[in-house]
Amino acid sequence: WFYCKSITEEGDDYYQPKTISVNIDGINYILKENTVEGQDEPVRTATIGQQNPKLLSGDIVIHEKVSYANKEYDVTDIFTSILDFYQDDGESSGAGAFQECAITSICLPVTIKTIPTKTFYGCQQLKSVTLPEGITTIRAGAFANCSSLEAIYLPETITYMGGNYIFRNCTSLKKVNIPNQVTSLSDELFMNSGIETFIIPQNITSIGWACFAFTHLKNIKICHKSYSDGSISFPEDIFSDISGITLIVPEGTKASLDRKSVV
Repeated sequence: WFYCKSITEEGDDYYQPKTISVNIDGINYILKENTVEGQDEPVRTATIGQQNPKLLSGDIVIHEKVSYANKEYDVTDIFTSILDFYQDDGESSGAGAFQECAITSICLPVTIKTIPTKTFYGCQQLKSVTLPEGITTIRAGAFANCSSLEAIYLPETITYMGGNYIFRNCTSLKKVNIPNQVTSLSDELFMNSGIETFIIPQNITSIGWACFAFTHLKNIKICHKSYSDGSISFPEDIFSDISGITLIVPEGTKASLDRKSVV
């Protein structure tokens, strides 16, 4: 190394991306710069950070890019402090990015691919959510306890709705679609929600425990034309009470319907 121009010492974080937490236009972000070999400019990304519920309210629009100190960062993720860990009551520990904030609507950019656990948990004034095409994953409790949410459109790009109680206690929720690539409805998915009519498309092969418990469900339509081949399965206790529910099935299947295995 004798002929090097100079030798400079660096700390232990030399290979780690540089991060900074900052508030931009009222939203907390975690900004990151990561040096990539062969590139002159570092890769700059922004994660939507954990928000202060006492400071954030109203209608929110998240853009694809944010600027700070004359640098531009791509908004790519939403913060989560939660791993796939559940307490004794089956609920994930920790807090989500917008948990209990008094926001009334939010529009997310196409650069966001995952809605992490409890992202909007307890946002009781949230009425409107715009999820862009490109979203692939929604995790446990993402919209739980959003009691003012009346309808939500789930883009067809969603392939995974993992974890439990995603829409639990959404008491005003009347309308929601199930994307074609989603194959299962998780435990407590719509528990204590305002759903009155629900269509189970043919792509759904399993339904979790208490999925529709304590709902206002009046009509449920199953699009599967056969039950004998195991095309759809679920436990007996997906409902808390089925006495007021009308079950709608494809023409010609009523006579062969095994009530015990289906409802």
